[in-house]
Amino acid sequence: MPKVYVVNATGAGDAFLAGLVFSYLYDYTIEDSAKFAMAAAAIALSSKDTISNKMTIQNVNTKAKELGLC
Repeated sequence: MPKVYVVNATGAGDAFLAGLVFSYLYDYTIEDSAKFAMAAAAIALSSKDTISNKMTIQNVNTKAKELGLC
């Protein structure tokens, strides 16, 4: 499994929760919701900014694939 290089942990929990809420609203399964949320948190951890400018649905799905979550 690829590693996530932590640049800044601020905002990662918020990104995880936002990923859970988003996936819940779009009727993801519980497993897919967890994977989407983990990928969103990984993007946040890799950004120097609290809110990553790379936080998009497409980028979260791509990150999930990179991490082997899909």
